[in-house]
Amino acid sequence: MRQRGLLPNVTYDAIIDSSKVNAIKPESKIYEIATKKAACPASEILLIDDARTNLMAAEKQGWHVLWFDDYNPDESIRRIRDSLSVS
Repeated sequence: MRQRGLLPNVTYDAIIDSSKVNAIKPESKIYEIATKKAACPASEILLIDDARTNLMAAEKQGWHVLWFDDYNPDESIRRIRDSLSVS
C-alpha cells in the first residue's frame, strides 16, 4: 500500500491486516485485535473513517472517533487538526 501511495510512509507501531486476522470493520474482533496490538487503552485510540458503521463500532469499544466527509475534505482535515491540536 505504501508503494501505491495509499498508506503514508511513516513508522507505525502496528498495522492490522484484515486478511491476516480474518476480521474486517465493523466487526468487534478487529477493534479488539487493534487495541491489543496498540498496547494502550482503547480510550487513547482515534479512528478517522468515512463510514458511520465503522465509527459506531469503534466508539462502542471505547475509541475516540472522527467522521471524515469525502465530499468536504478540507473541513474534515480542519476538524482532525483541531482535534489533534495540530497547526
